[in-house]
Amino acid sequence: MCRPTFLVIGTQKAGTTWIADMLRQHSSVCMPEKKEIHFFNKKRNYKKGFEWYEEHFRSCNAPVRGEATPNYLWTSDDPHEIQESGRTNEIPKIVHDTYPDLKFIVSLRDPVERAISAYRTLIRGGYISPRKSILQVADRHGILSMGEYQTHIERWLNHFPRSKFLFLLFEEEVKGNRNNTIKRMYRFLDVNDQFVPENVDVRKHPSLGSFYENLLYYAPWLRSVANMLAPNLDRDRIPFRDLLDQPAVDNEERSKLCSYFEGRNQRLGEMIGRQPSWVDKYA
Repeated sequence: MCRPTFLVIGTQKAGTTWIADMLRQHSSVCMPEKKEIHFFNKKRNYKKGFEWYEEHFRSCNAPVRGEATPNYLWTSDDPHEIQESGRTNEIPKIVHDTYPDLKFIVSLRDPVERAISAYRTLIRGGYISPRKSILQVADRHGILSMGEYQTHIERWLNHFPRSKFLFLLFEEEVKGNRNNTIKRMYRFLDVNDQFVPENVDVRKHPSLGSFYENLLYYAPWLRSVANMLAPNLDRDRIPFRDLLDQPAVDNEERSKLCSYFEGRNQRLGEMIGRQPSWVDKYA
């Protein structure tokens, strides 16, 4: 049997790369080398069928098997976002109909900070022009709608019981208190929680700063050159990063982002068992 037993489903820009790294190191956990398979959320992959999907776990001998695609949490039913992203419809139902016994790990981040981080990543990846403000492109690529956690989680809970989910708060449990978080993840997956992984405190994908992000947008070939010349370059040590950096989002834009999320996640605490500190900021 090559079926997965768990999924890390989100959210984007909330430490899922670190989560996957900590899980992958455990001898009782097997994850494909490719972190994000995008099977359930991409029509082009879903059409390949479940045999194609389970092939990713073919070499797994460990009892616990899973993958991490943070966009699985995103259940937006907006026609424009579905078309732009090439997404499938009713992701939670698709997952439940095939793998009803799965467990899920979900990391949630302050939705305003998540939106800003996504915006900067999209510029760096060449999807959005740095000449466009975050408010001009807020309806693209899920920049705002991915942060409507209450809506997405409710749709997942319509198909799976609350006991199947481990909810983590990025600010408190992925950036901070990491050792305890690792143990919680291991216990949730029923593997030995005494195992100590390596590189627990290594930052994954810290910001390059707006100057370098803009540079990569206009000269994307620099990425491959940099990876070839310095594959292990620490982003925190990029020359003059702080001196050249400019805020990607100004205070007025940030204020409008806060207004957007006002009241949108008020019932989130009931769903995940505790109220994130940032929910009250947008009450």
